[in-house]
Parts: sequence; C-alpha cells; structure tokens
Amino acid sequence: MTHFQHTLTPAAKYTQWLEVGLINVIGWLTGFLTEEERKAKRKYQLSLTVQKELVEKLKREGQERERLEGEIRQTERVTALGHMSAGLAHEIRNPLGIMKVSIQMLVQEKSNDGVVSEYCRVLLEECERLNRLVSEFLSFARPKEPVRGRITLGKLLDEGVTLIQPALRQSHI
Repeated sequence: MTHFQHTLTPAAKYTQWLEVGLINVIGWLTGFLTEEERKAKRKYQLSLTVQKELVEKLKREGQERERLEGEIRQTERVTALGHMSAGLAHEIRNPLGIMKVSIQMLVQEKSNDGVVSEYCRVLLEECERLNRLVSEFLSFARPKEPVRGRITLGKLLDEGVTLIQPALRQSHI
C-alpha cells in the first residue's frame, strides 16, 4: 500500500487506510469474540462436569438412604419380633406354672399310687425343662449390660496378637 501511495488521490489514500483499520478492528474483534466463546465453552464444560458429579453423588446418597431405610425397617421388624417372642414366652410360662402346681397337688393326693407318682415326676421334670428353656430364651432376647472393668492394655494387646498370629505368620509379618 505504501508503494502505490504516490499514485493515489488523498481520498483514496484515506479510504485505503480506513479499510486497513477496519480489517484490523474486525480481526481483533473476531479474535476477542472467539476467545470469549472458548472461555464460555470451557466454563460450560466445567459446569457440565460438576453437574454430572453432583447427579452421581445424589444417586449414591439416594441409594445409601434407601439402604439405611431398609436396615431401619429390618431392625424394627427384629425388635417387634423380639417383643412378640418375649410376650409369647411369658404367656407360655403362666400355664406352665399352673400345670406344675396342679401336678404337685396331684402328687400329694395320690402319693400312695406309685404309677401316678412316677407319671407326675416325669411331668414335673418336663415342666422344669420347659421352664428352663423359656428362661434361656428370655435371657437371650433380653439385651445384656456391658461388663465394665479395668484391663491392662498390654494384656489386651497380647491377646489380640495371639489371635491374629497365624495370619501374621502366613503373611510373613
């Protein structure tokens, strides 16, 4: 353009410089807008990635909530079963006590009849066996209080190491 400057009129020169300026401005503007578009695209991709991670996290939390709710329902069922079993054991124990007393009274009235006494002895033994069974069931169903006491930490560690010693040897530890 500078080579042909001397042959152009001042208006043509002005027009040429204006065109060059406009081309530069349009080029700069295009570059600027392209860079802004790239930045917006990166932000969009980042927000899309974050959104996907959040959706996955929500899914995992929902699954965990469902699992915990299932465990709660199972615990409630087991608790209800425990209460029902304890009530049933008590209901068994009541007639069992009446039967035992009735058998004892029968033994006193028929003490001279050997056959009746023998049957009553067997019935009393079976009543006692059933009573023990119900007592064991109730003690199993009843939660135990933890036993608290002092223990030497070294002794506890020695017992723990003794329990896992075979696995340690197997792993060459």
